[in-house]
Amino acid sequence: MRLSLRFFLREAMRAMRRSAAPSFAALASVLVTMLVVGIFIPSVEASDYIANQVRQRLIVDVYMKTDATASAEARVKQKIMQIPHVKSVRFESKAQAYAQQSRQNPAAYQLLSSNPLPDTFHVYPEAGRSTRASRASPTRSSTPRRRSN
Repeated sequence: MRLSLRFFLREAMRAMRRSAAPSFAALASVLVTMLVVGIFIPSVEASDYIANQVRQRLIVDVYMKTDATASAEARVKQKIMQIPHVKSVRFESKAQAYAQQSRQNPAAYQLLSSNPLPDTFHVYPEAGRSTRASRASPTRSSTPRRRSN
């Protein structure tokens, strides 16, 4: 076994000395192939996986005006549900938003004299690709202002 390994290494070195350019070209092509298969393809697959995970977490927030009535909020929710590709809608009152935000940063919210946060509808699309379609829907009313996160 040892003799045959030495023989093959010696023959390989002798062949490389005789024809250096083709040997270099062969080694370079093998190296490039290994890099593409071993590094490039897995990194593209990983970035695609991460992009799909982010797409699933996209939402569109619809902020209500502070003087909106309960009937206006119900009408806006009904119009949002009519938009294609909307999976669900969750309403968050300004009191709920204030409580949540004040837990995250109590010092900042103690300085406020009133609640500046609006009532909000969190709109969850069916898929991340339909977020723009949901946002650009023709059922846009003058009551809500839309902003995507």
